Amino acid sequence: MKLVAPPPWHLTGRGLVLLYRFPTGWATDRAHLAPYQRDALWGRWGAVMLVDYDTSGVGPYRELLCLPGMLDVGGKKRFSISKIYVSTRESVDNGRHNWAIPKELGEFAWQVAPTGNSRVTVKTAGHRVLETEFRPFSPPFPLTTALVPLRLHQRLDGAALETRPSATGWGRQAKVTELSVNPVLFPDLNGLKPLVAVCIDRFRMTFPAPENG
Repeated sequence: MKLVAPPPWHLTGRGLVLLYRFPTGWATDRAHLAPYQRDALWGRWGAVMLVDYDTSGVGPYRELLCLPGMLDVGGKKRFSISKIYVSTRESVDNGRHNWAIPKELGEFAWQVAPTGNSRVTVKTAGHRVLETEFRPFSPPFPLTTALVPLRLHQRLDGAALETRPSATGWGRQAKVTELSVNPVLFPDLNGLKPLVAVCIDRFRMTFPAPENG
């Protein structure tokens, strides 16, 4: 394991956020939940994120993750990542060790056309995980987690940790023209339409040291 970067991490970059209200029963059947997530699942609001980090505690890397809903953890509502791929081994090892995030290694192809269209393909061990194409279309607007605080609850290898990341940036509404996934390797988004799609640019994020959860 390449454990070289304890928290906090200060990250910058850009990405795509897809917000969903998932159908009843979808997360239980199709979201690759760990047993503790299945037992504590609460609500149907979640998100999928594609992120291209310029800087982090372990340098540039790319990321795909799913927040399939919230958990009820002792009466407190927390988000939790059920599936996540990143593009470097350093991010895998440090993410698992620092925050109990179940990162797996993926291969990312991220192309941006002069028209502003982005096409992203994610694979793992040569197998396609996700493919999407999207473009921003609205004027930029400011975003901050101060308005909607984000709390993550993760359990991995006997550790139960809670983390409160914070971020600011600029967003633009996005149109997703293509989205397909391999449901064996990622939560099955095929046929689901996000309520909102936002391209986020020039964001700054802090991932602090976690608390025991």
